[in-house]
Amino acid sequence: AELPLDVGEFERAMRSEEIEDRLQQEIELSESMDVYSYPSLRLVIGDEVFPVEIDYNNATAMLHAIRALLA
Repeated sequence: AELPLDVGEFERAMRSEEIEDRLQQEIELSESMDVYSYPSLRLVIGDEVFPVEIDYNNATAMLHAIRALLA
């Protein structure tokens, strides 16, 4: 309500069939990638999905993991 937007329109949009369909698609995609916690990082190569461990203190470690998967 503090933002300059139409609260009623926002609420209608959030209850719309379009939004519900999109949410269900996102849930199905998450489940197909074995994502059950958030945040989560996955690398998709072709038809394969690889989890990448998130390290909030060391982006280099994540880059090394990604590079290793790509090699």
